[in-house]
Amino acid sequence: MRVLVLACLAACGRGPKPFVDVDTAVDRWDGLGIPLFGDIAFKAMLTSPTDELASASGTVTALCLGCAVGDGTTEHDFLGSPATIRIDLGAIDGTATFMGGRGILDLTGSAADGIELRATGTIALATTIGDSIVDVHFAFHPTDALLKRDPKQYALASVTGARRSEDGWYHAYIAGPLAQARLGSD
Repeated sequence: MRVLVLACLAACGRGPKPFVDVDTAVDRWDGLGIPLFGDIAFKAMLTSPTDELASASGTVTALCLGCAVGDGTTEHDFLGSPATIRIDLGAIDGTATFMGGRGILDLTGSAADGIELRATGTIALATTIGDSIVDVHFAFHPTDALLKRDPKQYALASVTGARRSEDGWYHAYIAGPLAQARLGSD
């Protein structure tokens, strides 16, 4: 009898089985419309009483080392115009924590000779990822070292249309359903 009780307690203590359990590494991600290159590690562990995103709880983490937006050789749509870009972002580390389908995002990135980046916001998961509503505000700052190393890349980062604050940081947001999210300036 005691063994049965211990076995039941052990099984019950594990919690619900994850319905999203991803642990992967890639060297390219095209989810933004412009490829992101680097050593990208992505981990997601979400549980839900109904196995649906809209009620999911858990954590999603991403780490990218040596990150760059664009490859510098392929033309992409950049802010409505074709451009060949490569913007070095250095290391990016982000976490989204979800409870009942609502998530809070916190992301930081830094490159001593590139662009500093930070982002915070919310994500409301829907039935599909594309229908999920995002409201993410981010700020970025091209470093003085980037200006010396690559003036063209510095200029690209400076003409995004994002509002520039007095401290030299540019501010923008992504909002709306993820599949049709709009980019704007804070």
